[in-house]
Amino acid sequence: MFRYDNPFLTTLCKIGDLFVLSILWLICCLPVITLIPASSALYYVVVKSIRRGRGSAIKQFWAAFRQNLMCGVKVTLVYVLFAAVTLMWFLFAAKFSLDTLEGMIYTAISRILLMVFGLCSSFLTPLTARFYMKAMQYWKYSFFLGFRHLGWSFLMLLGTIGTSILIILLPPLVVILPAVLALVLSFIIEPVLARYTIVSDEQGGQDIWFDHSAS
Repeated sequence: MFRYDNPFLTTLCKIGDLFVLSILWLICCLPVITLIPASSALYYVVVKSIRRGRGSAIKQFWAAFRQNLMCGVKVTLVYVLFAAVTLMWFLFAAKFSLDTLEGMIYTAISRILLMVFGLCSSFLTPLTARFYMKAMQYWKYSFFLGFRHLGWSFLMLLGTIGTSILIILLPPLVVILPAVLALVLSFIIEPVLARYTIVSDEQGGQDIWFDHSAS
């Protein structure tokens, strides 16, 4: 007879959950405008269910997705618009030679936009998973955290880009890598967010799903 708390069985169940969560994330991302709610739900469940073993992964995913859907769609629309503007400006700047003043100015602007977009992208999803605020405030605090923790932001971007390249080269990996990436990045993100998270006395007795050891 297998024990439910058997480490080997528990590990297998978590690996299975990573596959299921990646597939759910992919399905929920198909409309595009649901990218942030889906990614937020994925991160939330990976930390709460996979790392901390609290609740059913699938149920927690759908609950988190529905809860953040409306605000998350607004954040996604800004994200897509920002990405489009950054890409168009990057392509526009590439038409000019760096030997000219115009070329240097346009290139500098395109690099600044790219840097801001990258810094904001690093913490945008974790913030929407943990905190409740207005859509534009997520961008404000994402940029602050990204700039404040520049080294970690750069490392997370490299991980995200590397994972994306792997999925492009080997598409079947999309059924596992998104959740694995969220899991790996959570070990960087959680200690950072813990510095800015205040847990009240009332919350201290509750089942807190996130890392607040540094608060």
